Amino acid sequence: MGINFKSKYKNKFVRIDGHLFHSQKEARWWLYLKSREEAKEIACLERQVRYEIYRTKDGKPRHYIADFRFMENGEEHIVDVKSNFTAKDPVFKIKKELFECKYRKNLEIWTGSPPKNWHEIRHIGSVEAPSIAEPKQRKPSKAPSKGKARYPQKND
Repeated sequence: MGINFKSKYKNKFVRIDGHLFHSQKEARWWLYLKSREEAKEIACLERQVRYEIYRTKDGKPRHYIADFRFMENGEEHIVDVKSNFTAKDPVFKIKKELFECKYRKNLEIWTGSPPKNWHEIRHIGSVEAPSIAEPKQRKPSKAPSKGKARYPQKND
C-alpha cells in the first residue's frame, strides 16, 4: 500500500530521480541548480537541509527544513521555494525569523520560476546563464477598452 501525500496548499508532489518534491516549482529549481552544479557554477548542492530552530519545554527539537543549500563564489545560499501566497503566511514568517536570529544567516525566498531557457543555455557553452534573482517580466494586458465596441459593426 502506497503512502498518500496531501498538501495543505494543494500543490502537486513530484518525484524526480528518486527525490520527492513538494511542488513542481521546487522540482524545476532542483533541475536548474543541478545543471549549474554540473557546469561548476555552484558547489555543494544539497536539498531538504534540516536546522534546529528551538526546543519545546519538554526538550523536543523543532526544525526548519530549507529546500536547498549551495555555495556560489564562496558564499553560502540557503533557499526556500515558495508561492507568493505561502511566502506571506504568518507562520512561515515566524519560522524564517527564528532561523535567521539563531543562525545569523539570510534565508532566501524564491517565489518565481527558474529561467525558461536555462536548458538551452547549458548546451551553448559560451553564453552566460541568467541570474537567479532576475525579476519575471509580465506582458501588458490586451483587454479591450470600455468605450469601444469589441467587434466592428457591419454597415449595410
